Amino acid sequence: MNGLFPPDIIRFTAEAHFTRFSRKSGTLYLTILVMILVFFGASFIVKTEITVLARGMVRSMSDPVHVTVPVSGEVEFSALQENRLVARGDTLLILKVEKLTGKVDYMNSVIVEYKGYVADLKSLADGKSDQVNTGLITAAGHTFRQKIKDLDLNIEYNLASYQRIDHLFLLRVVSETDFEEAGYRLKKAREDRNSFMEMTYQEWQKMIVYYQEEIRKLESSVNELKKDIGNMYITAPVSGHIQQLNQLERASFVHGGQLIAIISPDDQLIVESLVSPSDMGFLSQGMKALYQIDAFNHFQWGLACGQILDLPGEIYMIRDEPFFKVRSSLDNTFLALKNGYQGELRKGYTATVRFRVTERSLAQLVFDKAENWLNPYHK
Repeated sequence: MNGLFPPDIIRFTAEAHFTRFSRKSGTLYLTILVMILVFFGASFIVKTEITVLARGMVRSMSDPVHVTVPVSGEVEFSALQENRLVARGDTLLILKVEKLTGKVDYMNSVIVEYKGYVADLKSLADGKSDQVNTGLITAAGHTFRQKIKDLDLNIEYNLASYQRIDHLFLLRVVSETDFEEAGYRLKKAREDRNSFMEMTYQEWQKMIVYYQEEIRKLESSVNELKKDIGNMYITAPVSGHIQQLNQLERASFVHGGQLIAIISPDDQLIVESLVSPSDMGFLSQGMKALYQIDAFNHFQWGLACGQILDLPGEIYMIRDEPFFKVRSSLDNTFLALKNGYQGELRKGYTATVRFRVTERSLAQLVFDKAENWLNPYHK
């Protein structure tokens, strides 16, 4: 045993083990100390993103458009189909227009007739009776000319009588009274003719004004009827898909103002998110947004991206809880797998939205957490 007794061997072995243990402990303590220092230093260097979470839905930029019937009528034709894609201006519904078109045709014929009366009355007033074409005004012109002829004969008669009496008066055969009476009758005959012509011309002018006013009223009524006829053809105000269809068949009756369909516009896709008031203060216009689409596994398809378009100023109550509707853009309207296969994003898809607010270090996060724990004002 090289001169060592058993107690010496035991002491030597214990000292060796203690020495090895001390070395290992020192190394372990040093390693732990280094790890603590590395972690402490990394807590100020390593940063993580702070996001605001919200639930959202893919929708079109424009709001849905309600399509109503402006006038009442019977359905002649219907092209309404659920989820049908329509372009702006496409005919959706046609109502029967026979009654209205009949009224328009009748009023137009009356307008033409009245315009003929106006033209003929102006011709009569200008002394162009040979240019009169309508029967009513032709008869009026004939009556006028006959009356003028009678008045002219009366003037001629009184003129001849006056000339005879004037000759006799110069020969002192008749009295001055008879001479004056003859002159009065001649003057009155001429005044009667002038008065008749003046009254007739005034009557013609009144008739012209009357017919012109009637023409104006009829033309206004025709324009209103044409608008009503135009309203019988209901067209799509925007391009999009028909939703919430009110099924209408041929011979169905609709009332003015009745809702027949809602069109979801087929324009730019956005994401509308419901953000609580406590998170609104962190958001700003142009802030980046990430979308985890529920219909696509984000581990395989990844996330969609966009940015906040605008911040709302109106609050909405949904299930008795206040929310702001934040609209954000979509950089792409599809997600893609690694093999290149694309999945189209469509209106109605729901998503979890993450708005990137800022970056915080681990130390800052720990401090913030401690602040929440220790500050008595934090609930």
